[in-house]
Parts: sequence; C-alpha cells; structure tokens
Amino acid sequence: MKIVYINPGSASSTYGDVSYNVGIEPPYWAALRASIARQKGNEVKIIDAEVDNLSPVETIKEAHYYKPDRVEVIALGITPSCSSTP
Repeated sequence: MKIVYINPGSASSTYGDVSYNVGIEPPYWAALRASIARQKGNEVKIIDAEVDNLSPVETIKEAHYYKPDRVEVIALGITPSCSSTP
C-alpha cells in the first residue's frame, strides 16, 4: 500500500511576512507514523508543506503525484504557541 503523510504548513498564514523567521518543528509525528507503516511493508512518502512552503493546493498536487492508496494529514504538534491561550 502507498501512503502519503502530510505535515501541513501554516507559518505563512499564521505569521505573514515574518514567517521566514519562525522556527519550524520537524515532522516528528509524520515520521513516527511513516516508520510504523514502513515496518509493516508499506511504501511511504512524507510531504512537509511547512518546510517546502507549499500552499494547500500545491500540497494536494504533490500528494496526487505519488498516486497513494491513502493520505494522512498529521494535524498534531507540540509547539506551545499552537496549544496555549493568552
């Protein structure tokens, strides 16, 4: 089975013109899921839209290019600014 894991990008929409100066979290959870899937004999690809600065449309096109059987969007992180309120 071909599986594409997507780490969605949000820095440019969240931080605007200063997004180039924002720390980027490695796609740890996507890598963890991909590792488990690989051990089970699946073919995997991780698309890190944050690092590649891909728009949602570009991310979809990139995922479609690999013709996966399944796509998983990893919507989880450990960045404190994403989970705390002022």
